[in-house]
Amino acid sequence: KFEWQVITEPTKDTDGLEGEMCSCGATRNTQKLSAYGYALNQYAAPVIEAAQPGQTTTLEFGEWNSFPKSFMDKVAAKNDVTYVFKFKYNHQRYTICIPAGIKVDYNEDWFGPLKLAELFGAIIE
Repeated sequence: KFEWQVITEPTKDTDGLEGEMCSCGATRNTQKLSAYGYALNQYAAPVIEAAQPGQTTTLEFGEWNSFPKSFMDKVAAKNDVTYVFKFKYNHQRYTICIPAGIKVDYNEDWFGPLKLAELFGAIIE
């Protein structure tokens, strides 16, 4: 009997792995557990939800490509917090700062590094 199980937990920087595992030790049908998905859902979302008014919240990500609108909606809901996002994109380190009080209500489905840099500015190392 095979059951889906996490073989390797993802982290915010490293992909994990899940698959169908048998009590006999055999594994089949493995698939990647995205570090990116983990970073947004397990790491960043709780930090944003716990942020207090007037606080500066810094979130560091590994390799990154874009934030979905649902993530940016969480940021917009806490408009009284300053957010600093640090991530690597296209072999460069980016730092994006979204100051408290800035409107984060854009009609975009995805917010990639270049879009965030356009909207809020960026420091590129």
